[in-house]
Amino acid sequence: MSDSCSNGNGTEAGTSTHSTSNGNGNGNGNGNGHNDGTAITSVARYSGTTEQELRSWLCCGGVDVAQYGLGTSKTVFELHEEVSKSESVLQAEDGVAVRIVNVLSLHVINSAGHVLYEAEQVLPDGRSRYRNVPLSEKLIGEETWPDAVQRAVREELSGALPEGYQVTVFPDTFQMSTEYSQSMSFPGLLTKYVFHRVRASVNGLPSTPFSTREDRPTGHLTTHWVWREQGSPATKSST
Repeated sequence: MSDSCSNGNGTEAGTSTHSTSNGNGNGNGNGNGHNDGTAITSVARYSGTTEQELRSWLCCGGVDVAQYGLGTSKTVFELHEEVSKSESVLQAEDGVAVRIVNVLSLHVINSAGHVLYEAEQVLPDGRSRYRNVPLSEKLIGEETWPDAVQRAVREELSGALPEGYQVTVFPDTFQMSTEYSQSMSFPGLLTKYVFHRVRASVNGLPSTPFSTREDRPTGHLTTHWVWREQGSPATKSST
């Protein structure tokens, strides 16, 4: 049975519709222009509560989910979980599905001036994802980037942190930028990344490559970390 794009009231399933404002865009993605510079005439925010509603909404927004869960891509359920946890926002801009993610890009530097990079993730099912990005964490809801820094270090590096570790943030290095690209995690879903980039140091981390492990409902997520010289090329966010 095919997914339906109607909820019986003439609007797309799982959405609330409103017009865009003439104000400037913010970190939640309420801007007034497409990535190509043309004006957005309507925005429909996704407000569904089930995986099936999300699947239907993606269909309406032109996203083919047939490849979701294959290779290194995530599943529709994982996107549903991400939205439910307020780690991202979904909206249809002139009928096109757009995912909006605020990302902390934390450039952890050591005494030699090298930056900590997340080189590879090994998923609980054994699949590998090559990341090649500095420590990255999605902001949750209205979370501020300084709060996200502490959470990111605690959650992502916990297995390598010494007791009594300290995080020193260099606020004068903070930069914010916005990029649009196709998501590697969710193929075909245009994603607006609002990057919050800042440098910090974390005392006591290993000086050589190391690995951390996070418990997940289906097993363990293993992440391999390496130190690289500043200015090393990084890939687009794979979140």
